[in-house]
Amino acid sequence: MTAPDTDRLVETVSHGEVLEIALNKPKAHNAIDSRMYDDLDAAFTAAAADSTVKAIVLSGRGKSFSAGYDLMQSSEQTKRPVFEQYELLARQRGTLLKIWDSPKPVVAAVQGYCLGAAFHLMNHVDIVIAAEGATFGEPEARYSLLPQPFSVWLLGARRAKELLLLGDTIDAAEAHRIGVVNRVVPESELAETALAVAQRIALMPPELMSMTKRMINSTLDAQGFRTSHEWGWDQFLITKLMTTELKQEFLSIGEREGMRQAYTWMRERFN
Repeated sequence: MTAPDTDRLVETVSHGEVLEIALNKPKAHNAIDSRMYDDLDAAFTAAAADSTVKAIVLSGRGKSFSAGYDLMQSSEQTKRPVFEQYELLARQRGTLLKIWDSPKPVVAAVQGYCLGAAFHLMNHVDIVIAAEGATFGEPEARYSLLPQPFSVWLLGARRAKELLLLGDTIDAAEAHRIGVVNRVVPESELAETALAVAQRIALMPPELMSMTKRMINSTLDAQGFRTSHEWGWDQFLITKLMTTELKQEFLSIGEREGMRQAYTWMRERFN
């Protein structure tokens, strides 16, 4: 195993034929921002080009896989010209599709929070191993933002509507029951289990793994996955720019009392 590269928001560690790509902002629960997307893009580009890599583990350092997108940065980004925001989202969407299309199968190891943008990120991998204490959800609606449509393919329309319209979180057991994750293990076994699954994939012919992924993804594309993927991100930008009473109240509390208090107010509103 090689030493990690700790200078980046995404670090890579080699485990023989398995490459670990880890979100590396643990003090902020690996909150995702534009720089982290860039680092993810670079890491997956390099992994795809490296013939020694047969499978990938996507993980998060610290207590959480990721608590979601950095909302402070998101708020700042709304001050940019609209087309600049569109281009930024297009690049981020391209990074997610790079993970989705990765010729090397990707196994996610998820602990702690996996919310919003992190949930979207997780939905682009192939197999998900979750720790027993993990929490999943797409709370975007509570912040007047459009959730993404990937859950429709994972869960079907009824369960997707429940998850996206209510903005509720679910625990690892429920996530496993409805098909969001493949396995749930004690957190002490998470890294070992995810690596073991990736190592089993690495034993397979890499050409076959790539073709199998492409077959499955092409089937979902035929059902409209990629078209909805693009449409969802375009519509997301509209909701970032529009004003609602709920969004205004949230932001005004943030300006008066700080964002920590604004998040507390939002949690209490829906509990």
